[in-house]
Amino acid sequence: MKRVFVLIVSALIVLTSMFQVPLSLKANGNGSSIPAFNPKLSVLEIVDKGTTSQLKPIIGTSSFNIKTVPMKLFVAQREELDGQYDLIAIMEGNYTSKPVSGKNHNTEDVMNDITNLKAKEIIDDFINKGQPVIIDRVTYDSGNKLKANFKSYLNSKYVIDYNSNGNNKEQELVSHLKNFYNSANYKVRPRFTLSEQPSGSGIYKSGETLSFKMNVQVPSNPGSKRLKAQLYIDSDFNDRYDTEEIVAENSVTSTTATISYKLPKSYSGVRNWKLELVDESNNLKDYKKGMVKFTGEVVEIKVLQVTSNANSSSSLKKDSNMNQSFLQKSGEYKINIDVTDMGTFNSSIRTLQKDKKKYSHESINGLYDMVIFGFADSYNNLAHLGDNAVDSLEKFISSKQSIMFTHDTIFQTNNNWVDNFMDDTGQIAPQTDLGLGAPNTSYQTNKINDGLMTAYPFPLDSNVEIATTHNQYYTLNLEDPEVISWYNIIGSNRDVNDSWNHYYTYSKGNITYSGTGHTSSGFPREEQELFVNTMYRAFLGSNHAPVISVLSPEEGQTIPSNQNIELSYTMEDFDLRDKKLSTKVFLNDREVLNRTGIVNGETVVASIPHNMPEGGPTTIRIEATDEKGAVTVKEINVNIIKLNVILDVSREVKAVNPVKTNDNLTVTYTITPREVPVASVKYNGSNQITASSLNFTEKFPAGINVIGGAGSLQDGMTLNKRMENIVYKKVGNVYKADPVSFSISLKPTEKKQYVLNDSLLRYKDETAMDKTASFNPVTIVADVPLTAIEFPEKYILYKNSSKNFMLDLALQPQNAGIKEIVWSEESGGHVLSLNTATGSAAVLDAGSTKVKVRVTDVFGKVIEKEALVVVQIPVIDFTVSDLELFVGETKKLQIKVNPEEALSSLKIINGTNAIATVNEAEFTVTGEKAGTTVLTISGTDKDGNPIVKSINVTVKDKLTERIEVTPGNLNLDKHDIFDDFEVKFDPENAVNKDLEWTSNNPNIVRVLEDGKIEAVGTGRTEIIVSTSNGKTDSVTVTVGQPLVSIAVDPETAIIEKGETDTIAGYLKINPADATNIESIRYESSDDYYAEIDRDGTIYGNRIGTADITINVTDDAGKDYEAILKVKVVEPGFGGDGDSKY
Repeated sequence: MKRVFVLIVSALIVLTSMFQVPLSLKANGNGSSIPAFNPKLSVLEIVDKGTTSQLKPIIGTSSFNIKTVPMKLFVAQREELDGQYDLIAIMEGNYTSKPVSGKNHNTEDVMNDITNLKAKEIIDDFINKGQPVIIDRVTYDSGNKLKANFKSYLNSKYVIDYNSNGNNKEQELVSHLKNFYNSANYKVRPRFTLSEQPSGSGIYKSGETLSFKMNVQVPSNPGSKRLKAQLYIDSDFNDRYDTEEIVAENSVTSTTATISYKLPKSYSGVRNWKLELVDESNNLKDYKKGMVKFTGEVVEIKVLQVTSNANSSSSLKKDSNMNQSFLQKSGEYKINIDVTDMGTFNSSIRTLQKDKKKYSHESINGLYDMVIFGFADSYNNLAHLGDNAVDSLEKFISSKQSIMFTHDTIFQTNNNWVDNFMDDTGQIAPQTDLGLGAPNTSYQTNKINDGLMTAYPFPLDSNVEIATTHNQYYTLNLEDPEVISWYNIIGSNRDVNDSWNHYYTYSKGNITYSGTGHTSSGFPREEQELFVNTMYRAFLGSNHAPVISVLSPEEGQTIPSNQNIELSYTMEDFDLRDKKLSTKVFLNDREVLNRTGIVNGETVVASIPHNMPEGGPTTIRIEATDEKGAVTVKEINVNIIKLNVILDVSREVKAVNPVKTNDNLTVTYTITPREVPVASVKYNGSNQITASSLNFTEKFPAGINVIGGAGSLQDGMTLNKRMENIVYKKVGNVYKADPVSFSISLKPTEKKQYVLNDSLLRYKDETAMDKTASFNPVTIVADVPLTAIEFPEKYILYKNSSKNFMLDLALQPQNAGIKEIVWSEESGGHVLSLNTATGSAAVLDAGSTKVKVRVTDVFGKVIEKEALVVVQIPVIDFTVSDLELFVGETKKLQIKVNPEEALSSLKIINGTNAIATVNEAEFTVTGEKAGTTVLTISGTDKDGNPIVKSINVTVKDKLTERIEVTPGNLNLDKHDIFDDFEVKFDPENAVNKDLEWTSNNPNIVRVLEDGKIEAVGTGRTEIIVSTSNGKTDSVTVTVGQPLVSIAVDPETAIIEKGETDTIAGYLKINPADATNIESIRYESSDDYYAEIDRDGTIYGNRIGTADITINVTDDAGKDYEAILKVKVVEPGFGGDGDSKY
């Protein structure tokens, strides 16, 4: 009966838990409860162990999506919290830092404390950014790191108090949450969904576009916030997304937005992407992740597996250990595995036989992409690593190439493995020795993180079956952000989430560690797939040595001993961060070329003397090294032969690579006759011999336009040329002839490398034998010059945000050949932390700086641009006044900001650019045409809330205030027309420049049209010039008539004695209205008879005659003369002309 009672009570407890009603969650928007959220808020609940939620019964799930994880899983997982969650809760529990005790594999109750790494992430991305965190005040004391990290934040307004010892702890928590979400402290995180995104099953290739369509859920009015979309591609395959990996970004101002990215050339496989929607004002974000398949450069992975001894039972080349078909997939990847033993690996190259030299530790950098150690129990006891091998491995690791350590490599103490590689593998003290003696073996695993390791080439389950193995001996360093735990060993009461102690497979940068090897053969299928994924990710996630593509010569090519070796090759590094490479060339182990600072993708062209006049086999070894030290070696075998011919041929291009596309080039061909001993020729008594029937033929590569050539550019043009015979003359004991040269003009029309290696000279020698000679290969590298660059003039950024300036740099033309792009900024790292090679930046602090970009093309042309970068300063408040201005006038906006230094943080949106334009950098407005526009000025406060104000800008037409007409005084001759007036307006930008011209006396001057007058009568008058608003100026015009001549009519004047007459009746001025008469003078020839005064009155004094001389002088000083004959007669005799004396 007692047993039944216990069962009933237990059942009741379970039912109560299942149907527990959450507290105070019926949101009605009146502030009495937690508000309803749509979409729901995402919550990460952290508990000390297990996955039972403490939070769901308290706050329910109507407004929250709650994910519950134990602390051990939380500290091992590498998902990004920022943008994934709206709330983090560290709930009630025992967060102990107590270490592992003995060999007890049940570690659920130990090492449950937070890591400093994850605590910092919560502090930086949640508390400091204003996102809420729930912390239980009571139980946080149980964790040393938990307390140390969060103690100073417990009173933050973004830390929500939870007291697990409280009597009403659930209701108190609800109350705290209600108060927070109904306060101004709550910052809304942007949210979005994707209605369009790249297909996860489709296969993309270089040049194709990934397209996304976003639907913004929060905020409802995106235009009220500063939102931007940022697309990342995980180009270094480390399952993290850095600023350098931002490949596209767009501003988001509406509820729908698109963003796209064109895929560049790269390795085949998968591309992981992340799309963020960021509120720039507070850096809160939302993100989505995905993966696409990509076909490009086939991944060829060269792996060296080093076994502990000559026993090859663990060899991955055995079908029993690795299904060989897993090691390759057509068009995607191919893994080539070589296997050697530790003795061979430790040996120096010089001590090994030729077929084993490549297995020496001295050879790995340049021959292999990855080295695997292990797959044997107690490996490091059996495989003693030499000191020299340690040095080679450390260099290999520092070059960021990949190494895989496996079972029992980091084992025990005081050996080269632990002493030198424990830190590299991410393992730390304490040495728990949980695996010592293999007390708890297992063949099962549990997945901890998702990523490339678990997805490609084989999608792996959450529980991968493995060959029997056991724990290792040291603790995994989960404080290291590079350490990613992929699978843990499970079983035997192990805590499945404990990656501190039960790690099976994890990675740290270019190092991978696997716990396999206790059983050294017969690996299960799933484990084999995991091995392949490990090798694939290790290759892509590590640094890759450059790829060498040889253009000339070809393998096995024959080269005449009289010609140099014309070498050309391209070095390409698909690690986009490797900008510069170096190279060496060896000819039969003799160094003949050494160059550094070569641009990634550049073609090296060199003419190398071989110094082998008698010929022989030659090996050309090319080495290419990236900035991290990863080396690729390429060998080409050629044969130098001594030819028995009488004609040597050569050619050269008189231009330095690279050359510009569509530039004309001249190739000069030279035929040099050799001296022919007379004794070698059957002497016929002749003093000369002849090389005859010379015919030159060359087929040019496609894209080369040859002057005089036949054929098409697409297929390659051909040139044939018949040449005159070469006549040798006998000089002493030899026959000699002069060299013959000819030139060909050609033009490379495309950006690429052209190898001219298909030319032939046919001829008959002195014995009439048919001979041929090939001209030396010539490599032409054609590229496109840079003409301009485009870069924005100003940026407004926000503290703690990120920016990839490279995205905004546009090259003109887009395919210009670029040697170098260098970035710089002026704040000395105070405002921005700028990567000078990539242009990516972390925004550190408020202020302003200038970012400069310097682009150098392959021809040495340098173009620079700079942008003002303003990092937003939070605005407390600001005032701004309406503005009036005239067309053409520029005025500064009257803005007062608190604080003053936040002025540069304000953003201005102009309603109508046609009416006024705004210089946002100077905060000035320029009137364009009459009308009114609205300026919206916005800032952001310290909590990310917008402060928005609007003003009216009224633009008026500017009217004339004064005019000045020149000339102001004008002298014209009658009938003159004048139109050479100049009118100056004050102000110059006045809009009413139409004028009215009127004459005060049209009888003197009349107005023909505006600005054009005619003098019609003599005299003086004024021309009045008027504007539409009544502003006037006048021009005084004096119209004159020049004197032409004078005369008297009649010529004789008869005056009775004692009478008078006037000269005016006789003097005729021509024209009569002449105005330029300066003076008139009169003089009588005999005053005794007739006298004239200065007024022109003639007096008849006595009977007789006299001549009156009239002199008229004009204003130019010219004199005019006329004579009037005067007869004085008796009274009464005035009409007959007779008189008495």
